[in-house]
Amino acid sequence: MKRNLKVGILLLVGLALMACSLTEMIADEPETAAPAVETEAAEPAQPAEPAAPEPTAPPELTPVPVIHWIAYESGGNIWAVDPDTNQYQQLTFDGSIETNRLRYNAPLVSPDGFYVAFSSRGDFHVYSFASQNIHSITMASPPDMLGDTMLGWGDDGMLYYTRTQGVCDLSADPMKGPESMDIMRYDPAARNANKVGEIPTIDEQSHAYSIGKSITPSGRYITAYNAACSVGFGSTFVYDVQTQTHERNPHGSAEISNDGTTLAYIDDSNLDTANFTQIMGIDRSTGAQRVLYKPQLNGYVVTDMRWSPDDDFIAFLEWPVLDAANVRGMGGFVNTAALADPYLVIVAVTPGEYDADSTETYFVPEDRHLMGAWSPDGSRIVYTQYEEGGNMYSGPGALMLYDRMTNSVTFLERQEGLRRPDW
Repeated sequence: MKRNLKVGILLLVGLALMACSLTEMIADEPETAAPAVETEAAEPAQPAEPAAPEPTAPPELTPVPVIHWIAYESGGNIWAVDPDTNQYQQLTFDGSIETNRLRYNAPLVSPDGFYVAFSSRGDFHVYSFASQNIHSITMASPPDMLGDTMLGWGDDGMLYYTRTQGVCDLSADPMKGPESMDIMRYDPAARNANKVGEIPTIDEQSHAYSIGKSITPSGRYITAYNAACSVGFGSTFVYDVQTQTHERNPHGSAEISNDGTTLAYIDDSNLDTANFTQIMGIDRSTGAQRVLYKPQLNGYVVTDMRWSPDDDFIAFLEWPVLDAANVRGMGGFVNTAALADPYLVIVAVTPGEYDADSTETYFVPEDRHLMGAWSPDGSRIVYTQYEEGGNMYSGPGALMLYDRMTNSVTFLERQEGLRRPDW
């Protein structure tokens, strides 16, 4: 009995110390020292002996306030900013944009705002805002093969990613592809992962395989590319983890809505004749299609779609066509070198087809925009703006916020190579 009582007291003291530590971390700007990096998954702790019940119920713990950071890449490192206070954190310190150097990229913030996942060549990383530590996950696919990918965070607080079993062997006769593409679910608190399924290979070629693209918040639907070792990736398909079935579609740009009911894709059937593309929506229960957005004039193409968290809006980039003769590039994709500077557009997803006169549509002021991410409540969107005449992919960039409720733009920060923000 005495031993059980001691364990209970120690657990309560530990929880109090953790709450105090986390509150101080969020209230004060963190030190700029590099975070500790853990490259091996820690062994799960042995469960403590159950404590004896207390004579009275313990008081409820007060929830710790959480800053929902915007994470972004800059200069080969990952940074974070609180958009409401302009408080900044540098999360990694040893990255660089120089060739053949370590570079961190593509951050994804967890739904609860406690973690941010990002990639480097050969590894995934998960940073904890509470402990300021990084846990690294070694990719199974070799660096020269597009295999392991981060799918995204689920509403369960888990990070989903793919893990390649096997490699491409182009010397085999016939050529051989990976054995499987496993779906992994990573628990950032326990720092371990488990396999929850496999993305199927939907073609019969010996070197065909699948590359994960995204996952719905429920963790049920995965959008993946249909790929092959010798020719890269092409069209996408949707895989249902629950029923273990998939739906083909011929479009490489398809994005499934968060609730899994609608598939949006970019229709380029008018690209060669009228130099425009439009966004189509497919009702996944009936197969019915409708226009979600169509440019008001010929000579405009759309790219980089993002569903809002509530699926009421789609944000995307719209580009004016400058060189119609070369707008169709290698592999049939749009050649951005033939386009003028893009700008951000937000359009409401309403019943029926898009009507420019009645559908709620927002054109973000100015141009030179690159896509970012929606705020958790769907009222704002973060994006980057590259400098006039600058390199859109790697030059200096500004971090910007657009509020569709007030139709206003807020400047946050300008840094070298600032790109790919997530919220």
